[in-house]
Amino acid sequence: MFFKNSKFYAVLIFALFVVLRLPGLDLPYHQDEVKWAGHASSGFQAIVQIPHPPLGTILMVMAAKIFGFDGMRYLPFVFGAINFWLLFYLVKYKFSFKASLWSVLFLSVAFYSVLASLMVDTDGQILPFFFLLSAILFYKWQDGRTIGRKIFWGGLLILSLLLGFLIKVSFIIAVGAIILELLCYKSESLSFKGFIKTASVTIGILVLFATFVFGILYFLPNFNISQKLNYWRHFIIFADRNYLQISIQFFKALFYASPLLLAPLFFINRTNFKKIRLFIIFLVLGLIFYLVLFDFSSGALDRYLQFMVVPLSIIGGVMVADIFGSDPIRVSRKIFVLSGLVAVGIFLTQFLPHFVPALYPKAEWFGRVLNLKWNFLFPFTGGSGPMGFYVSWLFMALTWLATIILVIFAFIKIRWRRSTWIVILILGLLYNGVFIEEYLFGKINGSPVVLLKNAVDFIKNDGNIRKVITYNSIGDRELAQTGKYERRLYVAPKFEPSYVDILKNFKGHYLVIEIPRIDSNSIYVRYFTSCKVVYEEFSGKIPARVYD
Repeated sequence: MFFKNSKFYAVLIFALFVVLRLPGLDLPYHQDEVKWAGHASSGFQAIVQIPHPPLGTILMVMAAKIFGFDGMRYLPFVFGAINFWLLFYLVKYKFSFKASLWSVLFLSVAFYSVLASLMVDTDGQILPFFFLLSAILFYKWQDGRTIGRKIFWGGLLILSLLLGFLIKVSFIIAVGAIILELLCYKSESLSFKGFIKTASVTIGILVLFATFVFGILYFLPNFNISQKLNYWRHFIIFADRNYLQISIQFFKALFYASPLLLAPLFFINRTNFKKIRLFIIFLVLGLIFYLVLFDFSSGALDRYLQFMVVPLSIIGGVMVADIFGSDPIRVSRKIFVLSGLVAVGIFLTQFLPHFVPALYPKAEWFGRVLNLKWNFLFPFTGGSGPMGFYVSWLFMALTWLATIILVIFAFIKIRWRRSTWIVILILGLLYNGVFIEEYLFGKINGSPVVLLKNAVDFIKNDGNIRKVITYNSIGDRELAQTGKYERRLYVAPKFEPSYVDILKNFKGHYLVIEIPRIDSNSIYVRYFTSCKVVYEEFSGKIPARVYD
């Protein structure tokens, strides 16, 4: 009787959502996460320190008071759990129960979603919370039968959009998406004159909305609007953008999103487009905002692009539910065996001998990709995390290629579309499972988390070690707790001139947990080879050394 209750499956998927994230709640902070936790722990004066509207900072400060400095990952985790049910309700209300199950399943198992649920910031879960809330209120307003209901839901919608904008300026993406969806919706049933009237009223409301936002900010104590606006000026660059870095970070975000979230986009038809138009508009506006309007090549672009997870999960859930229809899903034994063999074969390629290229020069990566020498490990790191993990390029490439072939086959052979999608789903779950495992545990290619803990214990207990410089900012929080942290070391070629004097004059120790790998011809490796190694440990393909 318990299994006959269809709502049980939503609870079961939610349990999966929680289980996949619990092991990451105590992961060490990395780079910007340390700053966020530090600002939040300093109290409400952080409103002055953080260059964003105040509501996100206030939530961070409250989380620091509740969970403590080391428990800040609970904030995105809690918001992620709330978002799970908001997304479930939204898709169930607007589309169908079956589509809602598919959507929350994608949200639960997608690696990008797991990463967003554990990253200490506002982009991954807090901004999506207000988007989901605003989308629900928008549809409630749209479906209101009376003037009273329209005013009620419309008022709540404006309040939700206002609060989202007070989290971060980039919430303008959600505001713009809802306005465009409203104009598209009205244009279908209005005359040209009526459409112009609706557009004029919308613009007027938007102007009042902006005036209200800046009015609130102006009267907040210690909140300097001009300081916050100046923060965005250094992102307005067109002539000298680092398009290579933007491309690499964008493709990294696509790798994070996985074939599981991207494959459904190719099955959108005209009928489905109108149903999911709001989420497509949101996705397109977000990409224009981050890739075209502003230059985030020097920032954590992969963190900002986490906004894609929610619309992709909704689109994927609706499209897959449409593909399978209302009939029970039946899988033939041949399809199941074939899917299993393909998945196992691709999974086992990770255990072939793999080369670990250096972070720089990047030409080596491109050369190996173009020459089909795919048996190398690709590093995934970020300014706000993850600390770093490796995934086989061969495994990723084969999964993507297989998915592309299956998508094309599903187009050609409509009769086989359902069976083909079973294979796509299995490959997608495998792909995301490997990413999640390497991020949390690193059992295949190595775990820097384990290496960091052991190395810090050694440094703490060694009386001869007084000051430590750490590579790639790994473990700066943990080293600071020992009282021996000096500074961080980056190995980008543009930093080499500034590090020459540091390498010559610093008389202390270096902690090098080498992910990503450092070029053996660089000044750093040449210097380290002249130093004594006082500690060494390996985890998979990742070495950890302390140099004197």
